[in-house]
Amino acid sequence: MSDYQKKSACISAFALALCLVPGLSFAEWERTPGGLRLSGEIHEDGRTGFLVAFWAAALEEPRHAPIGLWLASDGGDEAEAFRLATVLAEAQETGVRIATVVPEGHRCSGACNILFSVGDERFRMEPGSDLLVTSD
Repeated sequence: MSDYQKKSACISAFALALCLVPGLSFAEWERTPGGLRLSGEIHEDGRTGFLVAFWAAALEEPRHAPIGLWLASDGGDEAEAFRLATVLAEAQETGVRIATVVPEGHRCSGACNILFSVGDERFRMEPGSDLLVTSD
């Protein structure tokens, strides 16, 4: 078994174990039918919630369907967004498809754009959704 397979197996086991704890949820990342949802700024404290929700979706969703990431965020920590994007890219290398969505009436700006750009399929729902690209 390769190091990558061992790492994937450990993360999957961890995510599955946490998903079995009743009432456990994380503030920013929420497991939803079809994928997961981000509400709020991206920051390092939300990484555990992301990993749990993402690997639960990867294990539970039909293999032929993309995992949806519904993004509603005004940004946050760009370095953390790149770390999360790396997790997504590694999953894509194993055949997992990602669909990123900015839901109706929400916005994705700053660090959120990093996650949005990783999607194999990208959607901005109308009316009232915003995808904002900013520069410093």
